[in-house]
Amino acid sequence: MVIKRMGREGRGVRRPVILAALESEGVRRAAVEGRTFYAVLDVVAAATDPALAATAWQNLLQRDPGVLDLCLRVPMTGADGDEPEELMLAADLEGVLRLLQMIESPRSGAVRQWLAACGASRVDEADNPELAVARARREYERRGYPRQWVDQRMRSIAARAELVGEWHKRGADGSDDFRRLTNALFQDAFGVDVEAYRQLKRLVGRETLRDHMTDLELALVSLGETVAATLHRARGSRRMDELERDMIAAGRVVAETRQRIEKESGRPVIEEARKTWTDRRNPRDDRSGREVLFRAVGESARTP
Repeated sequence: MVIKRMGREGRGVRRPVILAALESEGVRRAAVEGRTFYAVLDVVAAATDPALAATAWQNLLQRDPGVLDLCLRVPMTGADGDEPEELMLAADLEGVLRLLQMIESPRSGAVRQWLAACGASRVDEADNPELAVARARREYERRGYPRQWVDQRMRSIAARAELVGEWHKRGADGSDDFRRLTNALFQDAFGVDVEAYRQLKRLVGRETLRDHMTDLELALVSLGETVAATLHRARGSRRMDELERDMIAAGRVVAETRQRIEKESGRPVIEEARKTWTDRRNPRDDRSGREVLFRAVGESARTP
């Protein structure tokens, strides 16, 4: 018997509405050491009913007291936003997803179904990594990015992965090293470090810098990272000071190229205008709310 396996998209599992609710004003949140924490009672209210949130939370605690292990006490303002801060039970995104799996309600049931579909997709992608690339391309196109930009973004992801692979082989370890090396490239290439570049774009929270670059900006960053990886291999760089030297040299190559482009075009390469999600979202997409980005551990340091 030949069985044709249906793709994940064919299952009709949509992104649960409650995940968009996490970014609404109804769910209080605070940033702690670069991570966003959400008020637990607000999450429970969004998953059940605001009038029943306290009771649902107490019932959950009685069934599984270990749920408290997912929470921290985080200073947040009151529901009106102008009240003084107080310590509230809160959980990060991973904790919220695990919490939603424990709550019995139609909304949390949709989350469980969605997480199962996402997990199955990741298993498929482990067997065939090309599926992950195709999924990323579809997501960018769904948000309304032009195909030319998507092509350049895919190339920039490949260039970054190649460079990070070289760093791993040559002793760079952890987000601090990756941040230092990336800033060395950006400082010489564009005259600003990554954080200053984000400020120029007026980005906030988890918004990814490269998702708000033009295709020309992406091309220049990819050029710098490809040159840096080539220098690492050619020079046999090992220590952090040697890797940083290569990044600075690659940044100078980008700076020279950028200056030539700006001279010929008569306009700066860096576009400071901020492009929001809604500017780029595909109007045919019927899903509402800001997307929640799921990143691999440490990606925020590897991909500015």
